[in-house]
Amino acid sequence: MNGSLARRSVGAIFVFFPTVIAAILGGLWFGGLIGTMLLLASLEMVTLVRLAGFSPSRSTGLMACATGIALVILPHQNYVTDIATVLLLASIAWQMHRNTPRPISDWSMPLLGGLYIGWAGAHLIALRSLPDGFWWLALAIGATWLSDSGAYFIGRWFGKSKLAPNISPKKTWEGYLGGVATAVMFALILSIWSPLGLVTNLIGCVAVGIFGTFGDLAESMFKRQAKAKDSGILIPGQGGAFDRLDSLLWSGVAVWLVATYFAKAVPVS
Repeated sequence: MNGSLARRSVGAIFVFFPTVIAAILGGLWFGGLIGTMLLLASLEMVTLVRLAGFSPSRSTGLMACATGIALVILPHQNYVTDIATVLLLASIAWQMHRNTPRPISDWSMPLLGGLYIGWAGAHLIALRSLPDGFWWLALAIGATWLSDSGAYFIGRWFGKSKLAPNISPKKTWEGYLGGVATAVMFALILSIWSPLGLVTNLIGCVAVGIFGTFGDLAESMFKRQAKAKDSGILIPGQGGAFDRLDSLLWSGVAVWLVATYFAKAVPVS
């Protein structure tokens, strides 16, 4: 095993066990873990924007991320939208105070970036609130991790046709389809234990295989403009929080839509 692969394996273990334990415990344990990772990812997003030559506010990025999380996990609380409105106006006032050369870009980039990370990522927390929430999370996270691995190795061995050469030159259609196939195999294995049923697991895993890659490509687009290899150095061999969450931002939303519209799952009150 080469050094790079060994570091990635150690980093994967570092991520795997805390995530599984928190998912089993649920509640504040899982919400706290994911919420913290999302906030860290929003700070990394601001760093990427700064590397691209802009001057975004970290405070605006954190505020936007926290607001996005609240809008998803507290959707029926009227005060959430009121607070979000006040914070939106406050972020503009804060930008006036900062007085940077490009105020529109410096305000909008951390706002939209933080909102993207918080709003999309909070669907992972919302999944845990569903009946059989652990199994919905197992589907979303397990299919994402295995699909990423399948795409990596199949693309490395057989990849020839570039998927998005202007964003991520190493990604190929062969790897992408291999990732979808790996997600399907995971659905078959997961159904041995999962109460969600084979059809639901298949639909969910196929959705993850199809859409998870877009999360990876989205972050690659940000990193490419910033000329950065990783979003941070939080996890050995794995990069930053944003690097670990990029695919899950899309996968969590995809599985949430499958859960709520296909399986008709309703959050536990």
